[in-house]
Amino acid sequence: MTTRPMSAREDEPLLNPNARSYRTRSVIILVALVIVITSVAGGLIGLPFVRLIEDAICQEHYASRPVEGGLFITSDVDEAHCRVDAVQSRLAYVLAIQEMLDAIAGFTFALPYGLFADRIGRTKVLALSFLGIWLAGCWAGLVVWQRNIFPIWTIWFSTAFQAIGGGPGIPMTMIYTIITDVQVEAERTNTFFYVSVCGMIADLIAPTLAASLMAVSPWLPFTIGISAMAFAMLLTLSIPETYHARTRITSSPRQGPIDAQPKPYGLLHHLNQILAMFKSRSLCLIFVSFVGEQLILKNSGFAMRYVSKRFSWPLSRFGYFMSARALVGILIYLLILPRISSFLQHRMLFPPLRKDLLLARTMGIILAIGLFLTAGPTLGCVLSGLLLVTIGSSSTTICRSIAAHFVDSRHVASMYTFLNLLNTAGAILASPLLASTFVLGMRWGGDWQGLPYLCLGVLGTVSAIALFLIRRGTGEVEEMENDGE
Repeated sequence: MTTRPMSAREDEPLLNPNARSYRTRSVIILVALVIVITSVAGGLIGLPFVRLIEDAICQEHYASRPVEGGLFITSDVDEAHCRVDAVQSRLAYVLAIQEMLDAIAGFTFALPYGLFADRIGRTKVLALSFLGIWLAGCWAGLVVWQRNIFPIWTIWFSTAFQAIGGGPGIPMTMIYTIITDVQVEAERTNTFFYVSVCGMIADLIAPTLAASLMAVSPWLPFTIGISAMAFAMLLTLSIPETYHARTRITSSPRQGPIDAQPKPYGLLHHLNQILAMFKSRSLCLIFVSFVGEQLILKNSGFAMRYVSKRFSWPLSRFGYFMSARALVGILIYLLILPRISSFLQHRMLFPPLRKDLLLARTMGIILAIGLFLTAGPTLGCVLSGLLLVTIGSSSTTICRSIAAHFVDSRHVASMYTFLNLLNTAGAILASPLLASTFVLGMRWGGDWQGLPYLCLGVLGTVSAIALFLIRRGTGEVEEMENDGE
C-alpha cells in the first residue's frame, strides 16, 4: 500500500511515539491541574457568595450597616436572624433569576463558541471561557461589596460576561475535546474517568475548606476562589493547542496529510455538520440516552430534600451520607472502572467501541435499578438506590467517549458543544418534573411519595434501551461527512 509523503512536522508524532506520548501526558496533566484548581475555586466561591448575598439582603431588611473591618467586612446582624421568610424569599428569588439568566445565556453563547473551537482552537476558547467566568465573579463580588451603590439585583448583569467565552458549560466541553484530540481511542474512556475524579476530589476538599475560612469571613474564601480562577485562566494558556493533533494521528492514504484536508469553513458549514449528526442513527441514540440521564443527574440536590421530607432525616446527617456517596464515586472512577476497562481491552481483546458500549450499557442498567430502588418504601432501600445511582451515573462519562467514535475529528468540539446543550436542557427540564411529581406524590401519600424516582426510573430505562440499540459499525462517520458536505 502506498502512502503520500508528509512533512517532518506532520509525521513526527507517528514516527516518534515516545514524543507523542510525552506530549499527551503533558497536556492531560495540565488539563487535570486546571480542573482541580477551578473546581476548588468554584467550591470556595459558591457557598460564601450565597452567604454574602444573604447578608446583604438581611442588612437591607433590618436597615443595618456593615461593620468596617478592612477587606473582610462583617455584619452586625446575626446569621440566625437572616432565616426569616422575608429574607429567604428574596434570596431565593435573586438566585432563581440568576440561574435562569445563566441558563438562557448558556444556550445563546455555548454553540457559537463550541463551533469557534473548531476554527480558532480549543485552548483559546477555554481561556476565554475562564476569563468570562472570572469577570462575572468580579462583578458579582463588586455589587455585594459596594451594596450601598449597587442594588443587589444588579448581580444579574454578571450574565452579560458569558458573552466572553460562552459561560460555565464551555470549560468541560473544551476539556473533553482536548482529551479526545490527544488521546488514542483505547485509552480515552479511562482518561475521562481520571479527569472526573479530579473534580470529585476537589468537591470533597472545597466545601470543608470554605466552611473553615468562612469562620473568619465569607470574603476570605470568596477572594481566594476568585484569585484561583484567575490563576487557572493563565495556566490554560500554557496548554498546547490540540486542534490538529487527532487529525494527524488518524490521517490515512484515503484522507491524505493534514494540509490536504479541507480547512474549517464558516459558521453555516459547522451548523450543517451538527444537523448532519442527526443522520447518524448511533449518534441520535447517544443523544437520547444522554439527555435522559442528564434529567436524572443534574438535580442531585433534590435527593437531600426528598430523603429529609419523606423520612424526617436531619440535613446534617444526610450531609455525611453525601460525603460517603462521593467517596464511593471516587473509588468507582479511580480504581474499579479503569481496571474493568483495561481487562476488557487487554485480556478479552475487545475493540474500544465494543468495550465502551458494554460498560455504558452495564452502568445504564445499574442506574435504572438504583432509581427504582430510590422510590422504595424504606430508608435503607432509598439509600441503597442512591448509591447505585452514583455508580450508574458513570454511563454519561462513557457516552461522551462513545460519541467521539461516530463523529469526524474536525467536528469533535461541535459535537461536545451539542452534548453540553443537551446537558443544560436536561437540567432545566428536570426541575419542573421533579417538583410537580414530588407535590403530586405528597398529595397521594404513602409509598406514592417515591413518585419522582419512579418517573426517573422510567427515563433511566429508556436511556439504557437507547444504548442497547447503538450499532458497532464504523460507517456513521463517513456517511455523516458525505451528507454534510
